[in-house]
Amino acid sequence: MPVFEEDKNKKIENIIPEETKKQMEELQKQLAEKEKEIVRLKEKDTNFKKLREMTEDELDRMTEKEKELQRRQEKIEEDALAFKSKELALHKRSELARLSGGDAEAAKAIEESWSSIAGEENDREAITVKAEKALRLAHGVKAQSFNPVGAALNAGGSAPQKPKGKTFIETEDGEAMAAALNLPLK
Repeated sequence: MPVFEEDKNKKIENIIPEETKKQMEELQKQLAEKEKEIVRLKEKDTNFKKLREMTEDELDRMTEKEKELQRRQEKIEEDALAFKSKELALHKRSELARLSGGDAEAAKAIEESWSSIAGEENDREAITVKAEKALRLAHGVKAQSFNPVGAALNAGGSAPQKPKGKTFIETEDGEAMAAALNLPLK
């Protein structure tokens, strides 16, 4: 702990004990080591773009191992791109099947209108949106605005109508049941 000494003419000064000085020196050494490590890591080059843009002389100087690593990296990138494109094509086919309901003519109409719609197909959501737009364009279908809560409550419709014709109580079975239950009829 710091020790405080008071003098009448001076402000209170902080006197640092030897232990604290030693700890500060050790921490400063550790800080210097860490700064050297940060500089070394910043200088380390992991950018594969430089490998692709090298000149012939620089490529000749590369070791065989470096060339093999570069080929592997490029193959992995190509495989990842091919996998993503296959996955997006599969999603497109499933969206066409879902929206056409298995009807070949409807699928063909949707596919024809698909090409006229602008937009990229770089993820699943974009494909789904584009497929729904193509369906509306091909068949003139409006976007679904179905609200299950409103449909259950019948909030937008009319009140239930009394069916025309005889009701159950007006039939012979209804009269027999009312008599069995001792219910008065009108």
